Amino acid sequence: MISTRPSISRLAKSGGANSLVFVIRVLTQLTLVPLFISQWGLALYGEWLLLTAVPAYLVLADFGFVDASSNELARKACGDDQVATKKFYSRFAAYFQRWSLVLALIISLSAFNISFVDLLNLQNFTTSEATLVFLVLAITALISQNSLIMLAGLRAQGKYHWGLFLRAISGAVQLIFVALTLFVFDAAPLDIALLMLLISILAFAAEWSLVFRTDMRQHHSPFSKLSEGESMLTYLGMGCEMMLMPLAQAITIQGSVLLVGAMLGPVTVAIFATHRTLARIIATLVIVLVNPLKAEAGLLQKKADRPELSNILTSVARLTFWLAISVSVVLMFTGSWIVNFWTLGEVAFYSSLFALMLLSVVFESLWRAPSAVRTGSNKHRPIAWGYLLFSLLGLMLAQFLAEDYEIVGVAIGVLFIDVTMTFLAIISLKNILVAPLSKYLVSILYPPIKDIRYVFSYLVRLIRNYKSK
Repeated sequence: MISTRPSISRLAKSGGANSLVFVIRVLTQLTLVPLFISQWGLALYGEWLLLTAVPAYLVLADFGFVDASSNELARKACGDDQVATKKFYSRFAAYFQRWSLVLALIISLSAFNISFVDLLNLQNFTTSEATLVFLVLAITALISQNSLIMLAGLRAQGKYHWGLFLRAISGAVQLIFVALTLFVFDAAPLDIALLMLLISILAFAAEWSLVFRTDMRQHHSPFSKLSEGESMLTYLGMGCEMMLMPLAQAITIQGSVLLVGAMLGPVTVAIFATHRTLARIIATLVIVLVNPLKAEAGLLQKKADRPELSNILTSVARLTFWLAISVSVVLMFTGSWIVNFWTLGEVAFYSSLFALMLLSVVFESLWRAPSAVRTGSNKHRPIAWGYLLFSLLGLMLAQFLAEDYEIVGVAIGVLFIDVTMTFLAIISLKNILVAPLSKYLVSILYPPIKDIRYVFSYLVRLIRNYKSK
């Protein structure tokens, strides 16, 4: 199945930490959605979703630059020159912080010159409230982006799981405090936004402290001239292509929400988003399980590592595909009851809408693992451009179909994106896999019984070794 012990150990630790992150995300969705609906009502909750759609994906270029630089940092960490690795980290962190400060200034100036009430047709927000909520959430997103620098440093030191565990803890803290603020103090949207900002600042400080302890320190200030060394503009240019991935995801996920809001209103947004959130629990789990593969791909860049990377990819792809199918079947039969219970009976269940969304995430599970390998090794160009193209076409199709089929038509457009991405991602594996594509596809269709046994036995050995120490 998988190969050398260091790779298995890193994947196991990162997978465990990612699983904890997934649990916190699911608990957040299951807890906060009914609280938002019960405290604010469907109309205000729908407008909150519209207003928060943009900040979540506002600083897309940062994802690309951090990903590209993080991959290069991981590649350098594979060598023997740790001094060069730490210098590169310091320069890349300072450059990114400088970039973030410029974006923060642009966002601040833009927020006070755009009427979000008119732009999004909001009925439950004043102009000043909408502006402040947008600005606070955008700054929160920027801080969250900067925490990716900390994860990059930990990844280079083989301690990626530390950062993930800390993210899980901060997610749990945010869940608890947001829920209490909503339930006890009947908090307004601006109160929730400010609370999220405060927690993100504290989480970033904790991550910085963790990285500092690993000796991966930042010696450059974002306000001073960088010392002589490798130009960061190379990775900024590379990141501009890599940013197409989150941009395409924004078009798919947030773009569909904005489309529903523009054509069908905020109440329909709440209905659409509820079904989508429940279905995308599977997609979230798939992404969480695939993330360690992306980190590992950056560390397996040598030609001799190709068989190992190919084996790991096949195993992860098979596990995530069958996991998506299994959970989708369960959710299809229990979805009506879950939505009714989850939303306190406020949201009607649309079986056709939900079925299309589940089918979409099954296809997504097929292309996420191959894409993670390409992205983690800075070979993302065909995937990034393809995802952007298919997302635009899918959203156009969704808009066309929504005129006659409403939210079901939007779901068909989203399904189109994941189906086409599956074909592209699999075809792009030609130069990565050791075995032919046909063998890769056949191996995925087999139930992952051996993989599960292997993972289980490995975890048992880890537990026994831990107890014996």
